[in-house]
Amino acid sequence: YMGGGVHVSAPGGRLGIHADFNLHPETGLHRRLNALLFLNREWDSAWNGQLQLWDKDLTRCVRSVDPIFNRLVVFNVTDDSFHGVPDIINCPPDRRRLSLALYYYTDDRPDHEKGPFHWASWKTPG
Repeated sequence: YMGGGVHVSAPGGRLGIHADFNLHPETGLHRRLNALLFLNREWDSAWNGQLQLWDKDLTRCVRSVDPIFNRLVVFNVTDDSFHGVPDIINCPPDRRRLSLALYYYTDDRPDHEKGPFHWASWKTPG
């Protein structure tokens, strides 16, 4: 699916805080879940690269997840499910932060979660 697959981040990389697109632009299916499988053997948390999950008001990081090998993170996709890798990755030059991103779609979703189509919604916490 659009945007899924292996994600590779080199030293100096980052991914700002955002909420993902809500509807597949070609099929109209509702994006409901993200599944991220980390593929990093012997990852040092001092290198950053943690996935951060933020509250809907962007006032605090609710959970920070180290991208260690074989860890699977699954979370709901809504217009306020803010997440990212905002801290610059500082792994050694011969290393990369690797993850496999999979998305789950449904025909519909609860009315209170529906909104018009949008691409990723980038935000600055605080």
